[in-house]
Amino acid sequence: MKVLNNIFNTNFNFKSNEKNNPHRKMQMIKVLPVAVALSIAQPQPRVSRLQTDNFDIKNDIKMTDKNHLYAKPDGTYINRPYKYSAQEISQRFNELLEKFKKEQARTRALAMGTYGIVNTKLNISKTRYDGRAEVFNKYFKGGVLEGKGAKLIELQDKYGINALFLAAVTLVESGGGKSKAAKTKFNVAGIRTSQNGKYVIKKFKNVDECLEYLAKTLSKNYINKNIETIENINKKYAESQVWAEHIVYHINKIIHDSKV
Repeated sequence: MKVLNNIFNTNFNFKSNEKNNPHRKMQMIKVLPVAVALSIAQPQPRVSRLQTDNFDIKNDIKMTDKNHLYAKPDGTYINRPYKYSAQEISQRFNELLEKFKKEQARTRALAMGTYGIVNTKLNISKTRYDGRAEVFNKYFKGGVLEGKGAKLIELQDKYGINALFLAAVTLVESGGGKSKAAKTKFNVAGIRTSQNGKYVIKKFKNVDECLEYLAKTLSKNYINKNIETIENINKKYAESQVWAEHIVYHINKIIHDSKV
């Protein structure tokens, strides 16, 4: 309105005897829309109710050029309160939940693996299992791995991979041959393959084919590249950071039970 008033003051302060002058009336009609448009296009600045002269009146503290800090009257600084979005809260919650699950799994694995015989530094190519196949079969009852203990020892002799480790992998990845992938795809080792740009569970013709594939892959892509300890295999074979601890737990349990 300030702009509008200025225009009226400068353009329409004519003498009283000129008020009825047709020329003046036409001038007023032409200029008036422009004045109104300028008034609308240039809103006048308005002082905020909460902030005046660089002070946050509500908190009585001075604003600073640092977006994350407030300057207090005594010259010290405090962090500016930050409001998290729903997406940030959800993301942070999921991160903490995942961390909790990993720590919980690690604690559980360490608590259960108390036999003190094997640790994650076990070299699977320089050690071997000299026990009986029946010891493995005990863990495979009721699944597609039932009776495959002899096959594991055969693969140990063929590829130089500790049969205890092979058995532990199947127990971790398929619950001893009882998982859905084991029953529908004969995949007892959690092996994945690329399909249409995505990684999916690989399907095998039978359990023997999967076990052969597992031992051959370990020999070719791990042992031949000096990746021989369980903890080092974990880094490449599984996404879980506690996979090695679970493998060790099952190895120790098999050893312990075989001596009972």
